Amino acid sequence: LDKRALPKPGVVKQRYTAPVGEIEEKLAAVWADVLKLEQVGSTDNFFEL
Repeated sequence: LDKRALPKPGVVKQRYTAPVGEIEEKLAAVWADVLKLEQVGSTDNFFEL
């Protein structure tokens, strides 16, 4: 296997999925504030943020 011939991995951005419900909205707001992000969706992966 020639690893150099493989394409470089890229970041794939998923579509934004808005938080649903009061708890999801509050959690998303907390993570957005802590991580200094504009928005955090309900399907966003913490480790990819």
